[in-house]
Amino acid sequence: MQKLEIHIENLLRKHDFVVIPAFGGFVASEESAQMENGYLLPPSKTIGFNPDLTYNDGLLAQEVAKAEGISLVEANNFIAENVEKLNKIFNKLYETYP
Repeated sequence: MQKLEIHIENLLRKHDFVVIPAFGGFVASEESAQMENGYLLPPSKTIGFNPDLTYNDGLLAQEVAKAEGISLVEANNFIAENVEKLNKIFNKLYETYP
């Protein structure tokens, strides 16, 4: 099974935001091509994170289920397990931060 971040990355190529239920959402903002120091820079995307976007809209679960050939229930369980791991990592970092 692919890592969760691969699925998030794939979705951000096609969508403006991806919600990780009970964790937060990544928001993509497109930027136009620009001239800088005589060079033409191509269009790009910047990615931000909003911890208030936590509602499960089903997009990530659908992507995981389709890509992995599993049910939506299994996909949601996979996401929940990964969110739990992320929260444990962040909690440990927070505890050790002065």
